[in-house]
Amino acid sequence: MSNVLFMASTPLHSLWALGIAAGSFPDARCALVLIDQRDGDRDWIAETLADRMSTPFVEMRRFSEIGKTPWRKLTHARARMREVTAFTRQFAPDYVAVGNDRRAEFFAALAAAPQAMGAYLDDGTASYNQSPVPSTSQSPVIRRVVRGFRSWIYGVPTEQEPYLGTSQAVQEAWVAWPEQVHAGLRSKRLHAIRPEWFQLPQVQTVCAEACRRAGLDHGALEGVQLLLAMPHDSLVRRQPGIRVQLQALVDRTLGQGGRVAIKRHPRSQVMPLTLPDTGVIEVPQRLPLEILAPLLSGTEVVGMLTSALIYFRCLNAGVRVASLVPDGYSESPILNIYRSLGVRLLS
Repeated sequence: MSNVLFMASTPLHSLWALGIAAGSFPDARCALVLIDQRDGDRDWIAETLADRMSTPFVEMRRFSEIGKTPWRKLTHARARMREVTAFTRQFAPDYVAVGNDRRAEFFAALAAAPQAMGAYLDDGTASYNQSPVPSTSQSPVIRRVVRGFRSWIYGVPTEQEPYLGTSQAVQEAWVAWPEQVHAGLRSKRLHAIRPEWFQLPQVQTVCAEACRRAGLDHGALEGVQLLLAMPHDSLVRRQPGIRVQLQALVDRTLGQGGRVAIKRHPRSQVMPLTLPDTGVIEVPQRLPLEILAPLLSGTEVVGMLTSALIYFRCLNAGVRVASLVPDGYSESPILNIYRSLGVRLLS
């Protein structure tokens, strides 16, 4: 029986770990490790798994952030790597999958388990965008110097490639749309994340419980005709026409006797729409929208330049997906991804 270690720095990675473990590693011993976690960060899928461990998951751990300042790295990095190393040696994984292969914790785990295969978990539009990570767009000489410094800071050899998923430590990648990944990922052995995995009873049970912990009764989603993923307040302020379009979508759905669910941007401070007392569900802001995908049926999902729309197309064939395109964003790279996946564009 193999041991599979999933390393998640965002709730999206935890969702992938849940589906992949249930669908592709049902006979393995799986562990979910949260890395780079700040005080107050919540990952309801991980919390659910921690409280009700069920096959194939046998362990869940949480490691706090190292920090971004040089002083924090100097004083905290090696201690955190020792914690990750100790856990990895105890769990002895044959397979280590991470959502961000630039994280030092990933390389610490692989150094502690040299027999393990490294893998990448889809990390959003960075898996499909042809532009490199900005902070790695240096000359090869500077990149070698930075790599050497990072390795000294963390106490383990690390990589920091321009494109996510392309480090030499990664041999396989789990992605929603293998045919759409950027050129750097195409050299890896690609696995498609399958929508049927997220319809498995154990996956749906965890997603429903994660919603409940976040303050949303998943049963309230039954019969929702429209799910709006709201943009940041600043975009609505800059382009008032967006509010008009979103309000019209809500009014039309309610006028036809339908029900609406709305999720504000995680950093939103206000609700810019006028909503009635009934017929509308507000999704908790900190709940990752993708968790809802396995729980919806016959819903139209409308958002704005968000990677969540990519994943709704992957995770649930029973929903329709559309994106509003703000003025001035017609050349955004994400629109090309939307077009290729059949996401409807609303000007």
